[in-house]
Amino acid sequence: MLSLLEEKYADDSAYQIAEVHAVQGATDAAIEWLERAYQQHDGGLAGMKASLHVRSLRSDPRWGALLLKVGFDT
Repeated sequence: MLSLLEEKYADDSAYQIAEVHAVQGATDAAIEWLERAYQQHDGGLAGMKASLHVRSLRSDPRWGALLLKVGFDT
């Protein structure tokens, strides 16, 4: 099911796909989709620091790097 979402919405919903991966505990996939969201200038990134859907990623060192890349303080 998730692969269908990825195929259908990869070009305009990368942040939301990252959220689904994060909720499912697929940290590497979630980070990859957040990177993709950054490349696509996905508006969902504006709420990433406060989002409960991606809270599982906060302990990953890549999370802090993404926050800085997007423009947030860590």
